Amino acid sequence: MEEAISDEMIGEKSGGAAVPLHIGEAVVKKTGVSALLVLFMVVGVTVFLVVKDGRRYRERSESNILKSIGIPSIRGMIYDRYGKPLLKNVAGFRLLIIPTGLPADARERNDTLKEVARIIEVDQPYLVELVVRGLREYKDSVVVEENIGTEQAIALKVHGFRGIRIIDEAKRQYDGGPAFSHVLGYVGAVSAGDLALQSELRIDDVIGRAGLERYYDEVLKGVSGEKILKKDIVSRAFEEVAVREPQLGYSLETSIDADLQKYFFDRLRMGIESLGRKRGVGIALRPQTGEVLALVSIPSYDSNWFISPHRYSRELAQLLSDADQPLFSRAVSGTYNPGSTIKPLIAFAALEEGVVSSEKRFEDPGYLLVPNPYNSSSPSVFLDWRAHGSVDMRKAIAASANVYFYIVGGGTDAQKGIGIERLVSYFEMFNFSTPLGIDMSGEGSGRIPDWQDPDRGEPWRLGDTYNVSIGQGEISITPIGLISSIAALVNGGTLYRPYIVKRIKSGDNTIIREFVPEIIRKNLGNPKNLKVVKEGMRDAIEKPYGTAFQMSDMPFSAGGKSGTAQAGGKTKINALFAAFAPYEKPQIVILVLVEDAREGSLNAIPIAKDVLMWYYLNRGFNQRITNALRIYE
Repeated sequence: MEEAISDEMIGEKSGGAAVPLHIGEAVVKKTGVSALLVLFMVVGVTVFLVVKDGRRYRERSESNILKSIGIPSIRGMIYDRYGKPLLKNVAGFRLLIIPTGLPADARERNDTLKEVARIIEVDQPYLVELVVRGLREYKDSVVVEENIGTEQAIALKVHGFRGIRIIDEAKRQYDGGPAFSHVLGYVGAVSAGDLALQSELRIDDVIGRAGLERYYDEVLKGVSGEKILKKDIVSRAFEEVAVREPQLGYSLETSIDADLQKYFFDRLRMGIESLGRKRGVGIALRPQTGEVLALVSIPSYDSNWFISPHRYSRELAQLLSDADQPLFSRAVSGTYNPGSTIKPLIAFAALEEGVVSSEKRFEDPGYLLVPNPYNSSSPSVFLDWRAHGSVDMRKAIAASANVYFYIVGGGTDAQKGIGIERLVSYFEMFNFSTPLGIDMSGEGSGRIPDWQDPDRGEPWRLGDTYNVSIGQGEISITPIGLISSIAALVNGGTLYRPYIVKRIKSGDNTIIREFVPEIIRKNLGNPKNLKVVKEGMRDAIEKPYGTAFQMSDMPFSAGGKSGTAQAGGKTKINALFAAFAPYEKPQIVILVLVEDAREGSLNAIPIAKDVLMWYYLNRGFNQRITNALRIYE
């Protein structure tokens, strides 16, 4: 075109007529105008893109060459009350796939995934699924394995696969096994839900999922660092620049006695298994402070499974489908009828309300007859577990005489009882239906009778009050709540918030925060009345008629209360036993609960005895501890 126009303009072609000069000038002018118009359009579009979309295109361009990578922080340690570490931070390696960083060639990409699968010993389809999911969800990276082995990490690094990233980080290692899992909990990678709720989290972060790891996650996790990964045009990294160093998390110093925790767990598990049973609870705490010394829930699990979920996928699948719910912390979240362990509280309420004196006696033939106003020949019968003869309050507590507590709880024609309304007020006083605030997630709430509820379907009857007076019927409480109420009765009338963490410390051992005993309610009643209740619990061990007389040969003074509670629609019974020692100045109170026991409280008492004996032999009841406890009174 240009050549033809040029020939016509200068007339060099043979046989061709020359074009007049004025016509050539016109063509040039038109061409120049068109060029100017095109130029203006290009400039206009350029200005538009720069002004309107320049920032977006610049960010997209920079994202191709700059990538922010998190530097994992090291979680703080957790120690027992004597400074013994309850876990470790060990060198670990996390494997990630960068879906868009994998080779573009299909064969090369397939070879990469095949070789990675071989090294980490997984099926290749599993990796393909992760890549597809990552692309579908627009993820920059996908976690393949939370904790690959050192040799595997080295092999992957040596190969230098494109799109495969190894992150060096400290991994949790829980050495205590199932005995500590419900206390410590476990950690895990963040999920999409976590990211939606907490914008500060990164996809490669690790957070607490249960136990102390979850409750104190903000304290333990520290602050992640950040580095910028520079990449070339084909997404190959060529330089890393650290812009923020990670900060070590704070550590926790707990009230847990690691050796006691381990012994309590093993002894309770042995006792449960000898009965052919699977579920139980064990708790020990200091009655003068609320410090938790041991917290056991059976069945349990291995926290380490959650560190490498792919490696332990079969174990985790069984864990999640187990009907006995090993992940459920029965000690903190479970609720149970307290059975006869509630009787010391009922006795205390009777004394406080002036219903009876401690010396008042009632005859217990093994049952209580209540006249039927509609049929005098068919009275209602409320049974005792045996005939106890003449009993006063101390003997009623020691021998666990049901008839006595029917009478003082609900009353008879001849004797006024406490009544359901006043009983409920005492249950509320001891926080039966309200969480105590232990520093563990998922604390449960008990149940107290809503005797005025119009939706109950039937009116509240005297028999309902009788059942509640022996810890049955419409009343339940968490194990941590029950042991705290027992502690309040034997420590002089102070209800403490149970707690596990005593101090939060920095990496240089500086105390960041110290937790002191927290009183929920104090001066619960007349010290003389509390003394009577405590004496009744001592008699349960020291008197031949006491339900725990088999513990009378211990080389120290103690008190206790047994309990047997119906469960499962009255088809099963739970065995409970609460004990404290030494009697004069209690330094430990324990609770043992065996679900679906064969012989009621008889199955819990030997376990409690062995735990108290272990504590006496290994920790002792000495004057130094007694003096130390006085500062909290």
